Amino acid sequence: WLPQSTRTHPLCPRLVSSGLGFVDTGFVLGQASKYKEKAGDIGRVCAKQFRQTLMHQLARNGYHVKESGLRYWDYFKPSHSELRKNSDAILRIQLEQVGFWSSGIRTPYSASIIAIAEMVDPNTRKLLYRERLSIGISEKELKLISAYLGEVNNIRRPKNKPTFENFRDLLANPEESSSDLIHVVEKAATHIGRGLRNPMSSMFVASEDQD
Repeated sequence: WLPQSTRTHPLCPRLVSSGLGFVDTGFVLGQASKYKEKAGDIGRVCAKQFRQTLMHQLARNGYHVKESGLRYWDYFKPSHSELRKNSDAILRIQLEQVGFWSSGIRTPYSASIIAIAEMVDPNTRKLLYRERLSIGISEKELKLISAYLGEVNNIRRPKNKPTFENFRDLLANPEESSSDLIHVVEKAATHIGRGLRNPMSSMFVASEDQD
């Protein structure tokens, strides 16, 4: 129910920058590779932590949650009709961006996430719940993102949370930066889980199809 990898690279230092447009993918991947050497496979760690936190919150809300390992669209294949009959809803999670965001060359990096959650009826595909949220993204750039994704709810971070002056500073502090990123991921998962207050008897969770 979570993608094998995020839609963008686990380290996405700057997707959008005022006056600079979209950064070249090769640059992003190169920076990500350097950070991974220092901090390990933080993308996989964040995906796992998001899953565990969300599952915990949903269980606290009274949901009975199952993971089948299927992709979202696989649930609607005729061969999986029994799965649909045995569930009240399917929760679809998309991690659009997980990493470190900077709004410009001279702007500090901060841990960030953009996530989308949609709950649908497994038989009618009626949308029962939707949440688009971001943490660590500036208001100005969030307007550009919202034009692409739809309205995104901006969850503010405490002002005392760490930022990193530049990419060199990020590399020099892999433990602190990765810990902060995991905290942001947990906060996003908890927010989504708390938004689903009305328990159903059974729910399946599914990943966004990355193909």
